[in-house]
Amino acid sequence: MPSPYQLKGDTYTVSITEHGKTEILNVQNEKIKVSLPVIKKDALTEEPLSGAHLQVIHEATGDLIDEWTSDNAPYLLRDLTVGETYILREIKAPEGYVLSDEIRFNVEGVKKEQNVSMYNDRIRANILKQDAETKNPLSGAEFSIYWTAYGKEQVPLSFTLSDGVYIYDIEGKITSLVTNEDGQITIEKIPAGNYHCQETTAPEGYIPDDTLHELIVEATSENVSLLIENEAFLLLPVVIKTGEKTPSTFIPHLLGFSALTSLGGVIILRRKGKRKHKR
Repeated sequence: MPSPYQLKGDTYTVSITEHGKTEILNVQNEKIKVSLPVIKKDALTEEPLSGAHLQVIHEATGDLIDEWTSDNAPYLLRDLTVGETYILREIKAPEGYVLSDEIRFNVEGVKKEQNVSMYNDRIRANILKQDAETKNPLSGAEFSIYWTAYGKEQVPLSFTLSDGVYIYDIEGKITSLVTNEDGQITIEKIPAGNYHCQETTAPEGYIPDDTLHELIVEATSENVSLLIENEAFLLLPVVIKTGEKTPSTFIPHLLGFSALTSLGGVIILRRKGKRKHKR
């Protein structure tokens, strides 16, 4: 193993004055200091990330060695001591990313190229849409997501779409998110915060839901899920008076599951028979 100390390179003269007497020569060597690049990366794409607040701490002493905010280039840590261990700690994650666990690294020396990479997972939110009774997934439902900001004009968040995933983008053109065939909307890189999620278009054959559903996203949460159910339209037969011809068509009524329950769960329409008259 290479020595972590610098070669002194000096010449020392020792004088021996008495036979058998030991002379002590005190020579001190300093440990080697090196520089080491640190970079933040997206765990999925491995692209550099800016906006992370980072610290490096000496493990043995607890001293703060350096502190900075990442940009898209590696940050060069200077004057690290070879053979000693340091802690890379993230204080604040880039917007839309999960806070990373701290990393311990040992400085190995000048002859070995070394760097430290810290990865961030994207914050991911899932909206799940299903039938209130059958629990089957519902496709085609459209939603908009808003910051929770009472008293202010509500402007929906904007996104771009990549491989079926909606990615938060302040310059994106998409503000209406649509559930796929699995009844799901997947969102990535949404900043931590409190949101309202509102249905703007119901799945075909289902009652619209104008509820403001709360969506809470935290920097420590990699996956957040919100389950929303819809009640289906029910078809009720037209009630025809006695003696009138009954049509074969049905009229849809906006009766949800709760209305059906209040009627006992079953609707029975009975047609009266003709009354016989005495002669």
